[in-house]
Amino acid sequence: MGRRKKKKNLKSEVWSKSNGLCAKCGKAVSTDKQTIDHFIPKYHGGTDDFSKYSK
Repeated sequence: MGRRKKKKNLKSEVWSKSNGLCAKCGKAVSTDKQTIDHFIPKYHGGTDDFSKYSK
């Protein structure tokens, strides 16, 4: 699976797990406006490990 496909799948999983709400402000997010930010930036040791995400 390519990187783009993995990122799209991850966005969908996070969106689904958060019930379509922004983790920062709590507002509804449409699937075409999805973005993912790391609470700990990757350059500071953050990861894409899905098990770290919580709701």
